Amino acid sequence: MAEISLKQLLNAGFMGMDSAPKDGTPILAYCVHESETQIDDSGEYTTYGAHVNEFTPVPDGFHVLVWGGEYDSDDSDYEDFDLDNHFHVPNWWFRHGSDFEEVAAPVAWKPILDKQAKIPE
Repeated sequence: MAEISLKQLLNAGFMGMDSAPKDGTPILAYCVHESETQIDDSGEYTTYGAHVNEFTPVPDGFHVLVWGGEYDSDDSDYEDFDLDNHFHVPNWWFRHGSDFEEVAAPVAWKPILDKQAKIPE
C-alpha cells in the first residue's frame, strides 16, 4: 500500500487524533510508527516511547485501536521486581484485541460505525 498523506485522510473524512474518544471506544485509525517521538528533548521516554520499549508497535497502515494500557510499578504485575524507583506509564493507543501489547502511533481516525467511511487509495 502506498503511503497516505494526512491531507488525503482528512479529505476522506478522517479526523485529527485530538478529537478521538479516549473512553475505550474502538476506532479506525491510520498509523505511522515514525510519526511519534520516542525520546523527548531531555532524554526521557515519551508515553509512546515507553510503551514501544516494552511492547510491539503495529505496522504502518489502518488498524482498529482503543485507548488504554496504563501501567504502574505499584501494580501487582510488578510486585516481584526489585524496583528502586516508582514509575507510571499513562494510557496510549493500542490495537484492539491485543491485550494492550501492540502499541500504535495513529495520525487520523474515524468512527468504526460510520457507514460512509472511505479508505483512501
